[in-house]
Amino acid sequence: MGGPEILELGKSTLEALEKGEFYDIAHVVSVRIIGQPAERIFDISGDLVEYKPFAELALREIRDVARHRRLPRGARRQRMLDTLDLAGF
Repeated sequence: MGGPEILELGKSTLEALEKGEFYDIAHVVSVRIIGQPAERIFDISGDLVEYKPFAELALREIRDVARHRRLPRGARRQRMLDTLDLAGF
């Protein structure tokens, strides 16, 4: 995953949360993942920058759950919060 993909994952996650009107969780994701120091959420090796596995997994899961309209809103909210906790954020 390169620089553009990293930016797109963070952006698409926040957009999905805002579209689903999960503003409080968007704030939590901004603070607990996206706003963290680079060394906490990225593996950096020379020119290669990638999300650490749990950061990437958490962002993808939260984005996908926010988009999943068939799940009840409360269930989606709890699943996203559980994802943050399980991933250590």
